[in-house]
Amino acid sequence: KPLYFETGQGTLGNRRPLLCIAARHYDYNHLEMTMSESNLATVRRLYGFIAEDNFEEANKMMAEDVVFSESMDLPYGGEYHGIEGLENLMGRIAAKAKLSVARVDYLSEAESADPVVVHVVARYVSHATGEEVLADVVELVSVRDGRIAAIDIYCKNPSVIAALWR
Repeated sequence: KPLYFETGQGTLGNRRPLLCIAARHYDYNHLEMTMSESNLATVRRLYGFIAEDNFEEANKMMAEDVVFSESMDLPYGGEYHGIEGLENLMGRIAAKAKLSVARVDYLSEAESADPVVVHVVARYVSHATGEEVLADVVELVSVRDGRIAAIDIYCKNPSVIAALWR
């Protein structure tokens, strides 16, 4: 009998079976990467690690040449390459604000979607003032050979986030 996981925040009835390999069941957030894992499952696993603050495992999912692209309208905008680039990006954000994920919705339904479209509600809390900002973000996550190859990040209202940097 397959195991199930719930999709979305607190939703019921939106259940999908866990991936079963060689008749063994795995906790969805801790699946080993396999050639048969879909792009959507790979991205769900990535955001599962992020939700758990398990960045060590999340980083292992990145391709060596992964590219993160942020809007130039943001104080930390630009392209960041590889894990070193990701650490630079996160360091620039962490210098001014605490960043966390308030909600994740997977907009792509096809298991083979490329890129996988993810809606994220990001929470920024200014270190200087304690002001909290929620930002709607759409992320286009490209998967190559079971690894995250690129994440293009589009913020609905970058000026709200930029205001925290003033």
